[in-house]
This record gives sequence, C-alpha cells and structure tokens, in this order.
Amino acid sequence: CLTEMRSGNKRSSEFSSEIKRQLLTAEIKNECCANSFLTGVRVFSRQRKNQFSDAVSEYCAKLQKRRHKGYFDDGKPKGILVSADADVLCPVSSGRVCPHCVPNFVRAVFLVCGRASKTEKELHLEFVLPNTESGEFLFSAMRDAGIAMKKTTRRGEQLLYCKRAETVEDMLSYIGAVSVSFELMNDAIVKEIRRSANRQK
Repeated sequence: CLTEMRSGNKRSSEFSSEIKRQLLTAEIKNECCANSFLTGVRVFSRQRKNQFSDAVSEYCAKLQKRRHKGYFDDGKPKGILVSADADVLCPVSSGRVCPHCVPNFVRAVFLVCGRASKTEKELHLEFVLPNTESGEFLFSAMRDAGIAMKKTTRRGEQLLYCKRAETVEDMLSYIGAVSVSFELMNDAIVKEIRRSANRQK
C-alpha cells in the first residue's frame, strides 16, 4: 500500500513537472505580455524554492534583456502592473491589456506557486497564494476567462483550486500547456469508450 502511495506521488510530481516544462518553452512576443508575466512572477513568488525556480529566473532574465514589440503606440504602461499597498505586492490591471496578457500572467503564477496532480480517479490543480488580495485578483481573472476556481484555506495558506476534469483541461489550455490538456482529453475519451464497452458486455 505504501509502495502504491509513493508511486502515485511520483506520478503526480511528474505530471506537474510536465506542465511546467511545457510552459517554459513558450515565446512571449509583446512588451505588455512580457510585463504581465514578470508581474506574475514578482507578486506570487514564494520564499521556498522548487526544482523550477532557477529555470523561471533564467526565463525572466531573458525576457528583461529582449527588446519586445510594443502592442500599443502611445507609450503608456502596458499589461498587468504591480502595486504595493502596506508592503503587500498585488497585481493591478492598467486597463490596457491585450488578449494575451492575462494568460501569460496566469502562466507565470502557475510556474511559481501552482501545482497539479493526476491519479486514476482524480485530477487536481491548485495555486498556493502569497496573500488574500493577490488571490482575489487571480480569482477574478479566472472568472472573467470563464474558468471556475474554488477558494479554500489550508494550514493558514490561501488556495485556489479546481478538480473537475473539464476545468483543469480549460486551465491548462488557457495558460499554454495545450499538449498536456489534449492528453487529458484523450485519456477521458478512452476511459469513456472502455466504460461503454463494459456496459454492453
């Protein structure tokens, strides 16, 4: 039983790592989207390091060195910005975001404080948040994108999470882990075909 539990944990860790590896291959073309991604990393980074911390730092360094194309022509602030209220960092919308800014922002947030697990019976995706204010911003952004997340508190930490397979698939597609999302859809189709075949026996 302990061996099975360890095996399940390993599969879950591999699933989350597979998502993050794919997210780190995406190219960001616009200045506003690069700013949105960097805001997500800055606001939601946690003190505890993980195996992707260095890779995320390198990705951010490359973004900051590149000269990005401007999405708007008036030189005003672009993308999602950082606000500091009583020393608490929070994301704020500049009101001038392109359609790709929020997905890039959420992609960054998942890289620094998100995780996902997959077992034979359940899918689970969650964000462990640095503070309530930032969590509310992320919750609203997901709601506006049509992705229904739930809120909870665990060991004093704020969490946003989803467990419905369709919601997890939508979230992964939204943040750019498209091939992982397709794999989940294919797995669901195969399971349904098997269940249907078993019912007909």
